[in-house]
This record gives sequence, C-alpha cells and structure tokens, in this order.
Amino acid sequence: RRRETQQGKIPWWHLHWPRQEQLFELPRILAVQMCREPRFAYVESPTYVGFSTNLIVSKSRAPEVESAGSLSLPALAAVLSSAFASQWFTANAKLRGVNLDITGSTLKNFPIIEFKPADLEVLLRLSHERRELERLARSAEAVARKSQIELEIDKLVSQSYLG
Repeated sequence: RRRETQQGKIPWWHLHWPRQEQLFELPRILAVQMCREPRFAYVESPTYVGFSTNLIVSKSRAPEVESAGSLSLPALAAVLSSAFASQWFTANAKLRGVNLDITGSTLKNFPIIEFKPADLEVLLRLSHERRELERLARSAEAVARKSQIELEIDKLVSQSYLG
C-alpha cells in the first residue's frame, strides 16, 4: 500500500525510504530503538537493518581510531553498553512499547566525556577482547571472561563519568 510500491518505483519488500548503502557497509554501532534494556553492538561486516535499529557511524574514515575530543566507535559502543549508560537511558529515554524507546535524539543527548588516555587505552583493549570472545568462543571460560570484562568496563566508565 505504500505510495512508491503503487507507483511501481520499488517492490513491496524494499525499505520504505532509501538510505545510503554505505550506512550498512561501513563499521558502525547498531542500536535497537525499542528494547527492555539498551543494546549496542559494534559491527564491521555489512548488516542491513530497518528503521527500528539506529545506526551510529563515524564522521572520520578510520572509525577504530579516536580523534581529538571524540571516542572511536568501538570505545563508544563499550561506553553505551555500560551499566552507567543503561541507567542514563532508563532515566532519559521515552517509556513506550516493550519498555524504552531510544530515538536518535535520545542518543544525541547522551553525555560524551573525554577519557584519560590511559583509561581510553584500557577501554579499547577490553572492548576488543570482548568482541573476540563473542566471535570465537562459547565455552564456560569465555562466557565467564566476557562477564568479567563487562564488569571492568562498567567500573572504568562509572569512574570516568562520576569521578
């Protein structure tokens, strides 16, 4: 019933409004818009999603490297996935549907701080290790290590934000 489908411009199964293909192919953070708990995942492989998933892309051509005053995408994904961020989104996102409605404007309002270089280095290392564990291992040891990493990230982010 969409106008574009009725006019023969697009088949019925296409996305409603066209978006730049590179948004789905560049490294990015996927963020589910409506969720019980905030969920963020840094991905490098092509992933095509609908409007119910927000995409966060880097302004730079090297998303794995932070620029002055900004976090790299992997570091940002770690911050957004922290307990601190979860509490912030619970307090600031609209309550709707399954629980939270994290819109693009809500994401833009999330406070980003400048991390100490040593803390940023640890954050990136932990984030990378967690991604590797998710890709490679499902053993009890890997699950336990991933939980430990998440606790370390939570502690680092909370200390950085709260002092």
